[in-house]
Amino acid sequence: MAEDSELELLRESVRRLVERKRPAVWNSAGATGRCDPDVWAAVRDSGLLLAGLDPAHGGFDRGLAAAAVVLEETGRGLFDAPVLANMIGLQLLQRAADRSARAAACLASVIEGSERLAFGWSEPGARFGRTGTTVHHVDGDRIRLSGCKMVVIGGGDADTLIVASQSAEGTPALLLVPAATAGVECDGYALIDNQGGADIRFDDVDLPFDCLIAEGAEAQAILDDGLDFAALAATSQALGAMQALFDLTLDHVKQRVQFGRAIGANQVVQHRLVDLLRMIAETRVATGAAFAALAAGTADRSLAVATARVLGCRAARKVGQDAVQFHGAIGTTDESVVSHYFRKLIFLSTIFGDAGHHCDRFAALDDGELGGAAGPLSEAEATFCEEIRAFVEAELSPETRAITAAGGTPPQALRLEWEQALGRKGWFAYSWPEAEGGPGFSVVEQFLFETITAEMNAPRLPLFGIKMAGPILNAFGTAEQKARHLPGIMAGTTSWCQGYSEPGAGSDLASLQTRAERHGDHYVVNGQKIWTTAAQHADWIFMLVRTSREERRQDGITFLLADMRSPGITVRPIISADGHHGFNEVFFQDVEVPAENRVGEEGRGWSIAKYLLSHERLGVLGSLALRQAMGRAVRSAGRLDAAGRPFGDHPALKARLTMLKIRMRALDAWIARLLADIRETGSVGQDVSMAMIAATLLGQDIAEFNMEMLGEDALPFSFADSRAPERRFGPAEDFTRTATANYIYQRVFTILGGTTEIQKNIIAKSILGLPS
Repeated sequence: MAEDSELELLRESVRRLVERKRPAVWNSAGATGRCDPDVWAAVRDSGLLLAGLDPAHGGFDRGLAAAAVVLEETGRGLFDAPVLANMIGLQLLQRAADRSARAAACLASVIEGSERLAFGWSEPGARFGRTGTTVHHVDGDRIRLSGCKMVVIGGGDADTLIVASQSAEGTPALLLVPAATAGVECDGYALIDNQGGADIRFDDVDLPFDCLIAEGAEAQAILDDGLDFAALAATSQALGAMQALFDLTLDHVKQRVQFGRAIGANQVVQHRLVDLLRMIAETRVATGAAFAALAAGTADRSLAVATARVLGCRAARKVGQDAVQFHGAIGTTDESVVSHYFRKLIFLSTIFGDAGHHCDRFAALDDGELGGAAGPLSEAEATFCEEIRAFVEAELSPETRAITAAGGTPPQALRLEWEQALGRKGWFAYSWPEAEGGPGFSVVEQFLFETITAEMNAPRLPLFGIKMAGPILNAFGTAEQKARHLPGIMAGTTSWCQGYSEPGAGSDLASLQTRAERHGDHYVVNGQKIWTTAAQHADWIFMLVRTSREERRQDGITFLLADMRSPGITVRPIISADGHHGFNEVFFQDVEVPAENRVGEEGRGWSIAKYLLSHERLGVLGSLALRQAMGRAVRSAGRLDAAGRPFGDHPALKARLTMLKIRMRALDAWIARLLADIRETGSVGQDVSMAMIAATLLGQDIAEFNMEMLGEDALPFSFADSRAPERRFGPAEDFTRTATANYIYQRVFTILGGTTEIQKNIIAKSILGLPS
């Protein structure tokens, strides 16, 4: 989603400031851990620290969205000033300022530029937290403070310290401590990224009582939200650093020549760069969603922050490592800015909790709810959702629902019963506009329809009629073709299959060999199609055939429709490794296809094929039924072991399930972002292809988890039934009997519609501009 003009202006302003203060030469030898006074004066005069504050406290109108821009740009430019430390401190102060005159006065001083802040949180031996060793006690109208804070960023430059403490009874508190107070000892040093850090000891420090700016539940609430902001702020700075380092690396691989060609022409390099791009994009979406949740104060805001933090830390580590690798030896030297970004990312992926810490935090906060991806709904959208739920409840048979809930595939008769019920409602062709006979659902309503029906365990709808043949006929078909075929597609009474892939022509579709020769008013087709899904049930097939041989392979391909009952068509089943009969070979021997069944001009089928492929690939995201599979994972983790303990409480399994939930939540945020783009602009951006890769990989990993949760109980298998056999002493839950079959079946989702590797090739060329 594009930024508005105010945020764009802010971004440009911060970027100009950072560029003006960027060092001419990168050199760590003279790093002192102290901020250059001229640099800090520029920060003070720019007012950028006001980003993220409420307007009542002098902040910008854009709240945390403005803070995210400042943080990202300072990370992008490796800005050598304690912006992160002071923005965290300001967030804590503004929460306390309404109740504490001292906090309000300090806030005003920082805003006017006469004070600098640092936040003391971590304590020795705590690893991202407190051990309870920093303790205060009340002595009349005075406060006595003792303890130690470690790795306080900006601590050596701070005038005032915000210190997390506790009473002797364990009551949490926040104290404002002037850095020059007697008994405060600061040991400053440079951190891994050359900015300043400090260990600060408090030796029976004597403070006025009003230095206690919050205590008890109020202090804990301020600390919780402040630490959420701190983790998110570090992630936002890391986003800027990752993007800058990625851009440097992308430019390097385009220019660096080895063995006579740019190293960016190597497919392995291209695929790794696409993976990095996807990780950065995923982090950006999750971070934006977490900032929005934090600003709105939603109940799940800490889960949103933990999600963004886990993904951000993992991405930062991977981007840094791969950037050094791609730059070679120069990337390991201090004189190269690459190594400075690498070290910055080490800092930002560690401070305020690394990926492991926030993964544990997510697990502790998780309430078991899987959430949703639609984002805020309008009143009309909410009413529409209720209508869908009522319809599914009334029309979807309990038997079909039970089979789907268990991860099975209902028999064709039950599937047709459901599809034709949708047809009678006018919803089977749910993606079609009203002008073409469909219900005219918006893209958001289509997503809601897919999501709710999946959540209520409706089987996946076949793509070939409603998402492929129908749109093609509406776009390219003649009036006669539309009249003949569209009513049956809309009613769910005519089944279709797709004849694209051939032996030796899968992802490389232009190499297809099935021939169609024109003989008067018909074509004679000879050849073979393979991996033809549902051909055994299909009434019609749409297919690509070669009608001439041209210099360019994509030319001479024609798009035909054929009745599957035509003489000369033979369907031979391909049984999958899980025992399922979904794929087929289809043989054509002198099959006569009327010329009136040709769609579009002869020899122009490739343009139609590209149109269809885009529909197929966009449909993959909705067809994965990830929420159904994730629900089975949660139920599987709740099964009890021999000691009565849930399997999901075992540390290794708990960590894996937590990571799956984090990725699911991130994908929900990504889909919500795409839907917001559609609401705003009517289209989706380039991120959709990367979101689809993330979805397919997540689906495979969920299926793997569900199988491995069973241990040796995953091994009994009835090949003919595509499920485990009934066992007197085995697991009783029905979904456990399909887990192994689903794991095997999930392999197809990184193949169909163009393999994941082909998708990465496309992204590398079209988005990254890498050479062939």
